[in-house]
Amino acid sequence: MSAGHRNRLLGRLRGEGLGAHLLRGAGGNIAVAGGARALSLLVSVILARALAPSGYGVYAFAISLMGLLQVPAQFGVDQLLSRELASNEATGRWDLARGLLRRAAQLVTLSTAVIAVVTLAVLWNAPLHVSREGRWTLTVAVALMVLNAYGMLGAATLMGLRRVVIAQIPMQVGRPALFLAGVVSLWWFAHGRLDPVTAMGANVVAAAVMLAVLFLVAGRSFRTRAEPVAPQFETRRWLGSALPFTFMAGLGVINAQTDIVMLGLMKTSHDVGIYRVAVAGAGLIPLVLMAVNNAIGPTLSRLHSQGDRTRLARVARLAAYAGLLGGLAVLALFAVWGHDLIRLVYGTVYLVAWAPLMILAVGQTTNAGMGPVGLVLNMTGYEKDAFFGLAVAAVVNITLNAALIPFWGTLGAATATAIATMVWNVLMAWRVKARLGFVPLGVGKPRL
Repeated sequence: MSAGHRNRLLGRLRGEGLGAHLLRGAGGNIAVAGGARALSLLVSVILARALAPSGYGVYAFAISLMGLLQVPAQFGVDQLLSRELASNEATGRWDLARGLLRRAAQLVTLSTAVIAVVTLAVLWNAPLHVSREGRWTLTVAVALMVLNAYGMLGAATLMGLRRVVIAQIPMQVGRPALFLAGVVSLWWFAHGRLDPVTAMGANVVAAAVMLAVLFLVAGRSFRTRAEPVAPQFETRRWLGSALPFTFMAGLGVINAQTDIVMLGLMKTSHDVGIYRVAVAGAGLIPLVLMAVNNAIGPTLSRLHSQGDRTRLARVARLAAYAGLLGGLAVLALFAVWGHDLIRLVYGTVYLVAWAPLMILAVGQTTNAGMGPVGLVLNMTGYEKDAFFGLAVAAVVNITLNAALIPFWGTLGAATATAIATMVWNVLMAWRVKARLGFVPLGVGKPRL
């Protein structure tokens, strides 16, 4: 690169315009997301080797089930906070911002308490076909669910204030790093023996420490920016927006976790452990898109509120093309060297995960290539359209998993999930085109 090109690039990065903000945000998000994914993969490798497929299956089933319960626990306030705080900052309505934060904290506290009590009562009193080790693992996971709900509250506050990189570091980087250190230490002192209950406990401790850090950073950031005004409340409007977000988040988690939960209910924990390796690998494919999405979410909301549809389409398309290129690169890597990577990283016992990995990878490549379709709808006020697409995909996902898992096991779960992912993306792209006049993975000017 010539000195002139380098100086122009550095000048753009240091600027205060939209392009400079997005470049800094996307670059920081890719770095954070890459580090977080690397740490998560390393944790999964250690757990897979330390717990063996059966123990890893128990742990993975508990994580997936708590992921489903976390949706009603956080009640959609994460996306609501991110969108509304970005809008409040742009319009100077710090009174509404303060009121929203107070209501969000109250709602999360109430919902997590109810979900935790009901879950524990059912877990220890209902005649479930769950082992004692599984019950204790799920019990500890309830605490993790509560911590995660509050973590999303703190992260959403920072994202709404456009501190999207800082928002992700405590829970997405700090927590897996601390968890990794704890798991390795426990594994070492236990002479290579580790059980899923202890592993889940280490995850809870790491989450609690990083949640305290996150709340300190979020509180300081808000106090620095917000004007000292009395809070104002629009509770009815906020609840009206939070409910669709809750349903959408629930449907999104259903689409993400149905395969593991249903596989655990219909097959063995050994199958779940094998399949969890495939899911971890396929999760690398939309990494670039996810990182870019975290950077552009508040920007999409601001551009829409300003009526700048041309720049909104340009931002969405840049995200789509970045996601497609990143996804295709990982897909090619798995297709050529997938067996070798699984053998090297997880061990020979997990080699059967390659086939479901490739099926999931095709679905995730479609997801990455379509771009931020769901995010665009959510950040521009069309969350009902996003809800419709997620609802259809969830029905397809549950139906196909129920039909295919009994016959094909892990391959059936992967096939059902991949098809549901494709259906969701096509529906979302259609609604973006209908509402905003463009498709993220497209060319030309948007229809104004």
